[in-house]
Amino acid sequence: MRGIIIATGKAGGFNDGRLSAMVKVGGISVLERHVRIMRKIGIKDVLIVSGRRSEEIQNEIDGLAALRMNLRQVWPDEGGNLNLGGTFAETDDQPWLLTDAAMIFDERLPQILKNESGTLAFVDSSDSIEIGRRKLLKNMQSAGAGDNEVFVGCARLEAGAVERMRVSSDHFWLAAYLAEKIRVANGRLMRTKDLPDYSYDMRRHLAYIWMPVDGPDDNRRGKKMLLDWGQKRVLDWPAWYIHQPIEKAIVYHLCEYRVTPNQLTLLNNVVAFIAMGFFAIGWLVPGLLLALCVGVLDGLDGKQARMKLMTSKWGQLEELLDKIYENGWYLALAYHFSNLNSGSGFPYILFWIIFAVNMLEILLGLVFRFTRRVQLDDMGPFERKFRLIAGRRNTYVWTLLPFFAVACIWNMPELYYFGFIAIVIYSILSFAVHCWRAVFHMIHKTEQRIP
Repeated sequence: MRGIIIATGKAGGFNDGRLSAMVKVGGISVLERHVRIMRKIGIKDVLIVSGRRSEEIQNEIDGLAALRMNLRQVWPDEGGNLNLGGTFAETDDQPWLLTDAAMIFDERLPQILKNESGTLAFVDSSDSIEIGRRKLLKNMQSAGAGDNEVFVGCARLEAGAVERMRVSSDHFWLAAYLAEKIRVANGRLMRTKDLPDYSYDMRRHLAYIWMPVDGPDDNRRGKKMLLDWGQKRVLDWPAWYIHQPIEKAIVYHLCEYRVTPNQLTLLNNVVAFIAMGFFAIGWLVPGLLLALCVGVLDGLDGKQARMKLMTSKWGQLEELLDKIYENGWYLALAYHFSNLNSGSGFPYILFWIIFAVNMLEILLGLVFRFTRRVQLDDMGPFERKFRLIAGRRNTYVWTLLPFFAVACIWNMPELYYFGFIAIVIYSILSFAVHCWRAVFHMIHKTEQRIP
């Protein structure tokens, strides 16, 4: 399958004749967003159609060389026909994923189209779009759409369709072209409201998003939409109630800068390992404060990656590093408390208990997911609610907070040690509940209950 991005639409709200494709939303242009979505589903050959040769688009293509894709800008001749000579599309023998670069749309839609066959396009109701912005789209009644339904920026074409494409100066040519192709090829329309919307990655129902892009104001509304869309649901209580709003506020502004998710991962790990050092030398309160900061920093790279579509294989390494510094914190605390108690070995026993529980939690999760094809935390209502308070790094750190605060304010140093003991007990109780639920579901062969 090949990709074709239509970048002929002019943006409003600017004085420089800018194309909608070059409007930045979330720190990257709409054009780059479409290119990255195509790369994510395995499309490497992409045509970018402009009304005439655009240096702006060509510079954007050159800037995406690191993606190692075959990106070619094409434009129509005086008759409106695309000049495909010398491009990979000179032989139009593969189906096409077509996207409108005047739109932001849900990244799940292209994957659906790739797995389909025939000619089809996505439409949705335009009731939620202001009348003044609805002109950016075009209803497709001639293809079977309702009066208030519009093309939402994503379609599939069969081989040969692009070779015969004629680009018009009419703002609505694309929807008219698609409507004709659907009619001639006996294609069909797919309505986003009819698609299953439960996301196993985000662990929640996730409505399909789309938004026309016309001017600078769309950056603000687009960032908010993408941040809300990219928020996971089944989380522990610190992540949901405390970290989430802080992370969104930071990424809302941070995405405008050339900060990569990997750089944020590095920053998170530097802070985490400094916290480990503080715990080891007995600077417990500064160490805890840094550990609380890690709770927020740990969510920034994922949100930045989803906002700018910059996912990479380093995500798996991040999970490993998370486990290393988390258990490193417990080892550093055991080391400190052992030194305070004349080299007592009991703090190390506590460390090995919580370390073993953490490893068993991982093993239990892997076994359950392998046998049931679903994560235990997302199995049903009880598991989703228990996830809020289940023993995890965030809940352990916040459990330490009251012990450390009282110990520091009222000079009761023994409470530091009691806090460490408390999170070890917490981990055992939490693991016991997870074991009970996993065994229950395996014995009774229960089905996942999607909310």
